[in-house]
Amino acid sequence: MVLDQSAVDTELSCKKECPKLSVVYNQKQDVETPLSKKFLDRFDQWITDAKKRGRKILFRDKEGIEMTGRLSAYYQMKYQNLTYDDAVFLMYEHSGMSFFAQRDNLLHQVKALEDYIHSRPCSTKLKYCVREE
Repeated sequence: MVLDQSAVDTELSCKKECPKLSVVYNQKQDVETPLSKKFLDRFDQWITDAKKRGRKILFRDKEGIEMTGRLSAYYQMKYQNLTYDDAVFLMYEHSGMSFFAQRDNLLHQVKALEDYIHSRPCSTKLKYCVREE
């Protein structure tokens, strides 16, 4: 799952070396735009299918910071039962940067994702909540 539409230059260019590699998503996401229910349903189905088939998964964006961090936090909170605080800690820890300190919108989106996972009303400003679209 490639979150910055660069699979042609990377994953798909290695098809000969990795013939079983499958790119299930290759679209550009914008960290300013919260994830949609449709995307999260698709992601959840992909995870379920991969687990049933005993497959490994990989999702990334070009820098591995914003979109990957947001989706990693969702995955960790939903599938590994991490708390919001633990997921955010790992975002900081694995990014190697204090970049997230300046990205309040990203932290608000992760909080909104936590609410979504637990079927709670979104507790942050509407512009950060999981989109209906």
